[in-house]
Amino acid sequence: MVSLFFISCENWLDVSPKSDIKVEDLFSTQEGFEDAVMGVYSLMTLPDVYGANLSFGYADVLAAYYTVGTKSAFYEASKYNYREAGEEGRLSSIWSLMYKGIANLNSILKHVDERQEVFGENDFYLYKGEVLALRAYLHFDLLRIFGASCAVGMERIAIPYVTEYAPTIFPQEKVGDFVGKVL
Repeated sequence: MVSLFFISCENWLDVSPKSDIKVEDLFSTQEGFEDAVMGVYSLMTLPDVYGANLSFGYADVLAAYYTVGTKSAFYEASKYNYREAGEEGRLSSIWSLMYKGIANLNSILKHVDERQEVFGENDFYLYKGEVLALRAYLHFDLLRIFGASCAVGMERIAIPYVTEYAPTIFPQEKVGDFVGKVL
């Protein structure tokens, strides 16, 4: 009876949570790729990214579209005080969430080339093009926030352009080179 218990336990302990999907299972169908792309769009809707900060909140405050009172969560941002703890946290969140989206897109790109056979007739090109464009868009927006303006600093060092899903530190690029990669 004891040996029966240990034999059946092996499979019982190998259970994944319902929200946890293995990469090889996710990218085994076209619908899996759709889900992965939708995951990046969902990430982009978070308030720390385009759900508020980069659409009508933080970005508009930096552009001085609003008069910001001293009790506002954006007061330090309106004074361009980026060293204040709240502003450092906001910028850190924007940075990490955007690069998390880029990492997910790079994972999709890695697997889309390996699994062309799961797509319909022209869907492979549609998905790959959408993911490449979305990755370029997120990079360009990061440059807009954290890099020098193209009008004044094409030779200035900016931020990394990340092209792989890997535990690698990518070098910072010159603004001109970065924009070339975006295009």
